[in-house]
Amino acid sequence: MTQPLDLRELDIALAALTDGTSGHSIEEILMEGGRIVQSAWRDNIVSEGLVDTGAYLESIAVDVVDASEKRVRVQIGSDVRNEDGIPYPAVLEYGDSDSPAHPVGMRAFDSSRRRVVSTVSTAIERKVRSRRSR
Repeated sequence: MTQPLDLRELDIALAALTDGTSGHSIEEILMEGGRIVQSAWRDNIVSEGLVDTGAYLESIAVDVVDASEKRVRVQIGSDVRNEDGIPYPAVLEYGDSDSPAHPVGMRAFDSSRRRVVSTVSTAIERKVRSRRSR
């Protein structure tokens, strides 16, 4: 006969990951995953020869954009705009009437997905195990 699953221990361990209400540990874990995508995105920009001034390359950032007791959201992207005020990454990703598409951001997300999931899940698992051993 199987035992009923008791989720209280998991709930306690997951709550402990946020160091109270700050979400600090989860933020660090998600930022680590975001930096993987950031690095791949920058590598793609360089490998496609899209570095002119370096502004786009340097603008690829990872930021916590929402952090509460219940949720942490990390965003990876760029806020660089061209002379017309249009987001420069969108022009490069999708192309326009003057330039072909260079989907360096989407390729970075796609190529990094498994590594990000592995990195984040391993870090969370480590945190849960360390909390259980206390």
